[in-house]
Amino acid sequence: MDRDKEFRKRLLATFKAEALEHVVTMSACLGELERMPPIEVQMEIVETIFREAHSLKGAARAVNIPEVESVCQALEGIFAQWKVRRINQSRELFDTLYLAIDTVRAAVSSMEIDGHGVPPEQLSSLVTELERLSSGGPPVASFEVKYDPRAADDYPPGPVETMSAGLPPDALKTRTEAEAQAPLRGAQFKDLTETVRIPAERLASLLSEAEEMLPFKSGASIQAMRASELLAMAEGLRSELARAARSVAPAALQELLVRVDKRAHSLEAAARDLSKSARQHSRGLGRMIGSLLEDTKKTMLLPFSRVLEVFPMLVRDISRKKGKEAELVLKGESLEIDRRILEEIKDPLIHLVRNCVDHGIERPSEREAAGKPRKGLITISVAHADGNTAEIRVADDGCGIDAERVTAAAVKNNIISAEGAEGIGPQDALSLIFFSGLSTSPIITDISGRGLGLAIVREKVEGLGGSITVESSKAGTVFSMLLPLTVATFRGILVGAGNQSFIVPVAGVERTLRVKKAQLGRAENRETVTIGGEPFSFAWLASVLGLAGKADSGEYIPVLILSAGGRKIVFGVDEIFGEEDVLVKGLGPQLKKVRNISGAAVLGTGRPVPIINIPDLLRSAVKTGGGPARVAEPRIEVKKRSVLVAEDSITSRMLLKNILETAGYAVMTAVDGVDAWTLIKTEKFDIIVSDVEMPRMDGFELTARLRADKELEEIPVVLVTALETREDRERGIESGANAYMIKSSFNQNNLLEIIKRLTA
Repeated sequence: MDRDKEFRKRLLATFKAEALEHVVTMSACLGELERMPPIEVQMEIVETIFREAHSLKGAARAVNIPEVESVCQALEGIFAQWKVRRINQSRELFDTLYLAIDTVRAAVSSMEIDGHGVPPEQLSSLVTELERLSSGGPPVASFEVKYDPRAADDYPPGPVETMSAGLPPDALKTRTEAEAQAPLRGAQFKDLTETVRIPAERLASLLSEAEEMLPFKSGASIQAMRASELLAMAEGLRSELARAARSVAPAALQELLVRVDKRAHSLEAAARDLSKSARQHSRGLGRMIGSLLEDTKKTMLLPFSRVLEVFPMLVRDISRKKGKEAELVLKGESLEIDRRILEEIKDPLIHLVRNCVDHGIERPSEREAAGKPRKGLITISVAHADGNTAEIRVADDGCGIDAERVTAAAVKNNIISAEGAEGIGPQDALSLIFFSGLSTSPIITDISGRGLGLAIVREKVEGLGGSITVESSKAGTVFSMLLPLTVATFRGILVGAGNQSFIVPVAGVERTLRVKKAQLGRAENRETVTIGGEPFSFAWLASVLGLAGKADSGEYIPVLILSAGGRKIVFGVDEIFGEEDVLVKGLGPQLKKVRNISGAAVLGTGRPVPIINIPDLLRSAVKTGGGPARVAEPRIEVKKRSVLVAEDSITSRMLLKNILETAGYAVMTAVDGVDAWTLIKTEKFDIIVSDVEMPRMDGFELTARLRADKELEEIPVVLVTALETREDRERGIESGANAYMIKSSFNQNNLLEIIKRLTA
């Protein structure tokens, strides 16, 4: 029984890997089909999806998973009709096909040893609708499938979606000939005959073992150097003894010199052999480790397209939800990047793309009024920058970022002071969007408005040793991320500052040089240095790190020009020792948030050395120098915040009251809008949490009354409701609500985080 269970487990693991490859290709092909290419290209794509569905059906049958098999059978039926041009290519059809592929993805990703993931009755409803579409029968009024895309490994987090039959047909659109000839995304997964499946954990372990050899490589070099020094010392000793032996000396001294000379000769011979052996050992070990490390790194590389598989559907779904039209274009997705970086960069990319759709791309009517195409354009491109670095750009052709609104929001949320905002430039204002808690959205929803997304993006990117910048104009916005192609090992510069050593990643160093002390000066209460006729901000590395610097000596100062996020600062150090290949060691959860330090490296001597976090260091240097965008000190709560909960359902009312009181808020409740309005006129509240659908006065009207009253217009309002259509959200914005939460995706942590932010 145990052997059978273990075999079943291995069989399902193999099936899941194969099935997800089929799903990826089908999803990519469906995205191409929705663009309505010329008929001959369309038929090739249909044939590809048909074959993928057929192969997946056979694999599901082999491992006895009838639910997935039945969906694939129904998909085969649709594409068989498509091949003979007997299918109605409507939006309803594409919605159902996307739902079918996502449901299969979720079923496979969440599959347990019994082979079941998504409930069979849910798959049965989906199969019925697919068969109805392939036969051209009348709509099934009862068809409504709810699915949670969070169940799929490759789908971004979000609320439960509902997709129904009966949507209006979409207009046919054609592509240019160049687009039609473009290769299908996901085609790289078609030919797997030369591929060997290796568990990622095993590869990661192999790479880790290879990387652990780096200190030994450096140690061998140090031993070779020391052996050479020993040889030189022995040779010098023999020379001196030879000179002493030629001089006039007593017989006893002469005899002693002869004995010492023999020992020195033996020492010289041993040192020579050691030096020769150590050099050979060092060269051989260096070649072996270098080759092993490079070969192992290559096994961890994957095409960037692997992380982009879900994005066409993501853009489509968010656009539909927001009443917008957007097209996604992918460029350079064949570039290979370390899978560990791909895993970490996926969430930041999702945040950026969601922002492009939600904040960047305008509604079709607004775009037409501005002389733009109805459909917005979002581009994700990746290219090799230089050395071990890749540049990932996420761009949209929307309305751009309003720097003045960003600055105003930063002042409102105490990110910068009002005085600091007066002298801030447009580019510095744009950099504020990466601060936690800043959002220019008029309302908080499940998609955006919390002011956390871009802060998370910057934290993730910098945690990978990269940097992110943003450029924006009325023609659109471009986010640019510079990231290493591989992680764990990198080349760094070893420097000394404040009687300690540090590693500075080469990727963030533009130049190292020595400058005369006479080149230092001051401007606007900040130290500067002039290099090549250009002034730079200057800071002592030891001073920024809070260390005592060495005694001032010499005419020249060793400096490094560091850059990140569009900012450059020159740092003075005590000494620059040289470059080294280093292995990154994490600091552990206790030291994860240490300012200016991203990790540690072990040198060939066995000594651990901190690694400088360049973006963090640059921000610390700006604060130390009194820059204009100084972060305000956090405010301390001195009293318990009061909350009014307006909800006609006694169950929901008590649930909200319990959640808020447990979090430390003082809570009063109202049974409807009229009751809430009476309490608001007699009591003082810091925030209102209200349902929308209530007797006598609903939440929209209650919010509008508050905004119309000069004494009450500043009280924040959070609407918690079952109404989740785009029109309802827009009505919430128009009424003046600060946040709009959907009950079907309600999360008490989100509610508490929103209330904390709105009452800060």
